[in-house]
Amino acid sequence: MIRHAVLATLLSASALVHAQIDPRIIDGERVNPGNYDFFTTLLVAYDWQTGRTGYEPPSGNQFSWNAFCGGAYIGDGLIVTAAHCVDSLPSTGNLYVLVGNYTDNGMQYEFCADQNVSVYRCEGSASKETTVSNNFHFTGWTIYTGSDDPIPVPVENIKVHPFYSANAFDNDIAVLTLPDTFNGIAITWPANSISLPSSDQFSTLAATGTPNNVRVMGHGNVLSHESDFEASADLLQVDLKAASDATCASFFGSNYDSSTMICAGDPGQDSCQGDSGGPLIDPATNTLLGVVSFGPVPCGDQVQSYGVYSDVYAFRNWIRSGGVQVDGMAEIAEDGTVHRMGNNDSPITIGAFGLVSWLAGVLLLFGRRR
Repeated sequence: MIRHAVLATLLSASALVHAQIDPRIIDGERVNPGNYDFFTTLLVAYDWQTGRTGYEPPSGNQFSWNAFCGGAYIGDGLIVTAAHCVDSLPSTGNLYVLVGNYTDNGMQYEFCADQNVSVYRCEGSASKETTVSNNFHFTGWTIYTGSDDPIPVPVENIKVHPFYSANAFDNDIAVLTLPDTFNGIAITWPANSISLPSSDQFSTLAATGTPNNVRVMGHGNVLSHESDFEASADLLQVDLKAASDATCASFFGSNYDSSTMICAGDPGQDSCQGDSGGPLIDPATNTLLGVVSFGPVPCGDQVQSYGVYSDVYAFRNWIRSGGVQVDGMAEIAEDGTVHRMGNNDSPITIGAFGLVSWLAGVLLLFGRRR
């Protein structure tokens, strides 16, 4: 069973419309092991026997752990990610995560058996160019094979922003609270975290016009065209230029909400599918500025490319509360009008293909290739 077909079909469908909006490192470089151990990987389990993907692993060991989204650990047991990564979770069960940079420590390229293999299974390799054995093919996905157990986060510990709009990616942010115990065994919270901004750092950086002043990272798609998907086993990073609200609004039009979104980019450099939820940071101060949300397809256009990120500073109080506090979110604009942050669930017009593009993006998280 060749594990490519489903995703290839979805990506071909998404290519029908130019530069559609899609949840989304292009032209990045490897993050050295030990750096950015606040980075968080969200995992799904691929069942080799049924060919299905779910949040909970099947019994036994006949499955793959696959990365599908990123996040950032901010301390006190809290992880920040994108709402569109976790809004389809079932009402019970767990989401499994890894906190840390697992480059050279268990994150590998996934190879699965071909059709003529009697016992179907998948294995990992440190190189996508080196097959693990005959009759195996690279699936395009990563597989986690390390010794650290993924941390189970109960669904009730996952808070999607109450004003999140799947139609428009408004308020595309979520908070996960790590449990103290699992099955009676104490869970040690990670030691490394990243700080939340205490001021509107991104706007300050954007106003300077300095190139390469913000950084994004992830395990997502490294290909800039729509026809293929190829995740990176190495955690990759790329430096981008923080853009002004005026630039972002000009590029994205009504899709862009300056009260809760920021954008950054450079020609040929971008975040992409699979990087969703991952951190946009100020590398000079190790501060979390944004969360990967959406951008045009293909990623990393050679003329000019921007990605949109949920503005962490705008959501800082809600994040610190663990996704509980929703009061105190009204802001008074300079003209005296009161704007309740994110209290707008009406869909933003994103063209005839907008909803289909969003659905394709969600399916990209779970498209399997047998």
